[in-house]
This record gives sequence, C-alpha cells and structure tokens, in this order.
Amino acid sequence: MVSEKESKMEIKEFLKSKIPEVEKNIENFIPRTSTKKWIESALGKTIFELDLEAYNKGVNEPIWELLDRGGKRFRPIMTCLVAEAVGGKFEEAMKLAPMVEIIHNGCVEENTIVWMANGTPKKMKDVQIGEYVLSVDKHGRLKERRVMHKHDNGVKKVLAVKTNNRTVSATEEHPFLTVGKTCPENGSVGAGFKWVRIKNLKKGDVLVITESACANTVTLQTDNVQFQKIKQISAPQLGFVEVREVIEEANPVQTYDIEVEETHSYIANGIVVHNTLMQDDVEDDSQARRGKLCTHKVYGVDTAVNTGTIMYFWPMVKILTDEFKLGDEKRLQIYDIFIRELLRVCSGQAWDIAWHHGGFTPNEAQYLNM
Repeated sequence: MVSEKESKMEIKEFLKSKIPEVEKNIENFIPRTSTKKWIESALGKTIFELDLEAYNKGVNEPIWELLDRGGKRFRPIMTCLVAEAVGGKFEEAMKLAPMVEIIHNGCVEENTIVWMANGTPKKMKDVQIGEYVLSVDKHGRLKERRVMHKHDNGVKKVLAVKTNNRTVSATEEHPFLTVGKTCPENGSVGAGFKWVRIKNLKKGDVLVITESACANTVTLQTDNVQFQKIKQISAPQLGFVEVREVIEEANPVQTYDIEVEETHSYIANGIVVHNTLMQDDVEDDSQARRGKLCTHKVYGVDTAVNTGTIMYFWPMVKILTDEFKLGDEKRLQIYDIFIRELLRVCSGQAWDIAWHHGGFTPNEAQYLNM
C-alpha cells in the first residue's frame, strides 16, 4: 500500500520513486534475454529445434531497446493507485500493472523558441497539446500541424549547435534537418535533405532554417526579446545556414519534446528539427522516438510490426498459465476486457490514420471519442 510518507510526496516525486519497481516487474513479463523455458511457457513444448538467437534478435532485443529509452511509467503506477482506491492492494496490482506499459508501449531545452502556426514564438515549455505549430513536409514546404503529444524528458545534458545568428540546444540524439552543399533544385526533402543527429553534426554542415525574409513580418516583444511575427508565408519558404560549432553545454537543463501530427517536425529557434511506440511510429512513418531512431528505422518495418503485435500478447501469458491463481471466472473477465480494449485501441488508431491521410479535421467530440 501507499505509505504515509509517500502520501505526502508531490505527485511527480511519487511517480519517479516507483519507476524502479515497475521496470523490475516488466522483466517478469518479458525478460531481456529469452530462454527456452520462457518461450515454451507460451508456445508449448518445442517439437523440432528452437532458435533462441533469432528469437532474441526479433523480439526481446527490439522491445528492450525501446523500453530502455525511458519513460514516466505512470500508467502502471496509476493502475495500482486506482486498484487501491477501490479496495485492492497496491502490491497485488503491481503484479499485473506492467501489462499496461508493455501494451502501450529526443528532446530540446525548455526555453527553445518554437514557431506557432499563427506566426508567434512560444517557449517549448509553454507549448500545449492541441496547439498548431509551423512544420516542414517531405517536399520542403511549410505547413500548419497540430501538437499531438508533449513529453517532459527531465533534466539532461545537452549539446548546443551554433550558427552565425542562432543557437539550439538539444540532447545528443535529437535529429536536425540538413542538406548537401549544393541545394536540390526542386526543394524536396527526398532529393538531398536528410535528418542528422546533433551529436553527428560538424562544422560546415548545412542546416535547413526558416527565413523571416520569406514572409511578411511585424516585430513583437516577448520576455524582453524582440521577434519577428510572421503575417503571411510566401515562397521561397526555407533557407540554409552553416554550422559554426557544436559544443556541450556546461550544465544539464530541463528538456521537452513534442510530437507533431503527420509531418513530425517543428521550427526551434528558426532551425528545422524532428520530433521524437512501435506500431504507432510505423503507421505515422515517424523517424524518432524519445530522441532515437524509431524501431522500424533500426530493425526494419517487418520486425517493428511483428514485435509491436507480439507486445500485445506476451503480457497475457501469465494469465494464460494462471500464474497468479486467479481462477477461471476472473481470467475470463480479463480476457473479455483485454480483447475489447485492444479493439478500442486499434479502432482509435484507425480514425487517427484516416484523419491525417484524408485531410479530415475531427470536431472535439469526435476526437474525444477516438
């Protein structure tokens, strides 16, 4: 149960204190390295020959490569709190709560200026889910795109990439849009643009930026700093600037990242950068997740889709084998809830995909229903 000391903690402090317990229990469901005993607990006795090395490569390795990137783990913790609130025991709920995390399953400095779709600047820490930011599509065109998620990634060491007139600080894995020294004539991202992690940027590399000269602007004041407010975007919309240096900042800073609908990029201090779970990333064609390349970019789409699917089912093995002695009636209730919620998850994703593929804009009630 939650102790008296824990009940007096700030919620963020309490959630953080429970992360080690959650992660230890996750390994009870999916070990870092598969064993014959673990596989046969679900698949049954091996009839011919079991290739453990290949199974590790296709299942355990990509799952833990994703999980080890971190996360707040608040879903299983909140599951335990709800269980205790309705008369259950926190410790008992924790045995099953990691299922929620497994099934569900880079950043920039907080004062970085993000350009909003209405042309105004806003600090990263103040950007909210549902707001619209300026983004760059695969053809190098500026677009207005909605912020779908925001991640508080905590205090981290960051690198600063500096040009002659701007600086952006980000964690080492954060991708920046670059272009070859000779600009592609058609301006297509696929024709010369590429994403490069900040740690791999070097002096002389060319970054893609937004130019105020590309728009009608007015000057405005925010936090004693003057900015140009974009009134109307016009072509050409993008510019280019060389990296002068990349250095490690002296002190760790609070960092955040946002996930942007469809185009997955945003404008940070005038420089185009990329935003950062496995099948969701494939369906959205995301490039990065929590500051690293998405699983499908590391292991391939086939592995990501299959492993993302198997993550739905491995947590159920302990119910299948009745490890917790729940009995047939309770296990049947869990199966019913699990199947219904998976259908709801996949249906919600279907709506999301249809909206961003078909150009539909859902109303508030439709979005909440999704």
